[in-house]
Amino acid sequence: MKNRVLYQGSYGCFELSDEQKKFLDSKGFKNGNYYPINWRTDKRWLEMFDKFSEEVGSYENKFIVMYGKHKYEYLECKEILGDKYFIREYDGSEAVHTESDIEWIDV
Repeated sequence: MKNRVLYQGSYGCFELSDEQKKFLDSKGFKNGNYYPINWRTDKRWLEMFDKFSEEVGSYENKFIVMYGKHKYEYLECKEILGDKYFIREYDGSEAVHTESDIEWIDV
């Protein structure tokens, strides 16, 4: 089964734009609490990503991002098989890793 995971591709923090907050409000988020525990895979967040995402990058190296309040803040989306993944973070920038990304050895 394929799943999508959102993660922060930029360094620093990510802040939602006012338009993105209004979209999440329309999907049932209350009192400015836009980050449920499972926000990375929350269907409402994925809908928002689909609505606000843009294709950026060069012709050979295109990738899709959703910008936040500022153009240097963005989320990316990775499609994975299954539902097991972990996020590696350095200075705010994240990467999604799955079991298939790891070279396993028998001990």
